[in-house]
Amino acid sequence: DHVGSNKDPTFWVLFTFGFLLLITTPILVNRFYKRFQCCKTIQAYFEPPTNLSEHDGERTRFSLSSSRVILEPEGDRRNSNDPYNQAIQVVVTFNSLNAKPQPIEQFVKETHQKMMTNEFRSEFKVLPNGLMNLHTEALKRENITKNRFKKIYPYDANRVILMSSGGSYSGDYINASYIQGVYKEDAYIAAQGPFTEQTIVDFWRMVWQVKSRRIVMLTCLTEDSKEKCMQYWPDDVGEYGPFHVIIQKREVFDKFTIRKFIVRKGEETKRVNHYQFTVWPDTKVPESLEGLLCFRNLTKNSLRSDEGPMIVHGSAGIGRTGTFIALDYLLEKGFKEGSVDVKTCVISLRQQRPFAIQSVDQYAFLHDALVEGFTNISWNCALHVLDEM
Repeated sequence: DHVGSNKDPTFWVLFTFGFLLLITTPILVNRFYKRFQCCKTIQAYFEPPTNLSEHDGERTRFSLSSSRVILEPEGDRRNSNDPYNQAIQVVVTFNSLNAKPQPIEQFVKETHQKMMTNEFRSEFKVLPNGLMNLHTEALKRENITKNRFKKIYPYDANRVILMSSGGSYSGDYINASYIQGVYKEDAYIAAQGPFTEQTIVDFWRMVWQVKSRRIVMLTCLTEDSKEKCMQYWPDDVGEYGPFHVIIQKREVFDKFTIRKFIVRKGEETKRVNHYQFTVWPDTKVPESLEGLLCFRNLTKNSLRSDEGPMIVHGSAGIGRTGTFIALDYLLEKGFKEGSVDVKTCVISLRQQRPFAIQSVDQYAFLHDALVEGFTNISWNCALHVLDEM
């Protein structure tokens, strides 16, 4: 006879149920845990730091609450006794938004309607924002002092990695991110403005290494009596680590200044154009659409396919920088393809550089500038300036 053959059928029902419960419980617990962790991460959602300028020159931290994020100044961690001296890494998860390209005519019409109804505010609010990818290198002890602001970190996947140049300038970290172009990978670099002697040398190391021939600067050195960026070029001739920089030409216009640099390292020489837009307040928007579009056209002059990335920076390298890159990208794509998709562009940009396009005003301005760029093409201004150069 078989053992247990005389047991009641109820026993086997209960035994089978218990066995299934034993198998499925860990699976259900694991799924619940993952969902909880996902929700927990989403709660660490950072609104764009629109008042970043209030604490320029100081390290800041974000205080999370259920309704808003407050920027608070924090002491410099260079003198911290913490042996690890690095922040906890939080990556924001998000759901994709429904977005698709619009024909330019439809985009222009809808933009005018949104301007009337103030729809940009609600649209901007739901765009994913924050540190959306890993940024381990930015948090390392040897690199943390090269970040001007907390939470404004390049992602590991697309950060600019500096090659060793020997001497005291051998670190590979700079707060700068490669940004994809329309048809060219790494068409741009979104960078933090230099703010120490060390970051100035690192900036020139980057310019030299990536073979960039154009730097777009969207901030003044000082705004409202606060330093936004250190002057990283000479008035005439200057030395920055292994680099010898000479001002070849300088022209000052109403809304921007153009400089031509000769940069030497050893026996090798390179030429770099420097375009500085001087009428764009931090976290705000330029008063003149035409002035910025003229400036944008000028920065594209004689652009060669074999050039290195265009380096774009403001102070933190997120607000004005993100707006300018998005404008340039969408104008190029729109003219070539006849359609535009701002939401997808902004989401993609923020996946490459955190907090890109810092305020709802900059988001609305981007739309307005695109409408102006698509409907009133203004090359004459740029051509006139080029004649003078």
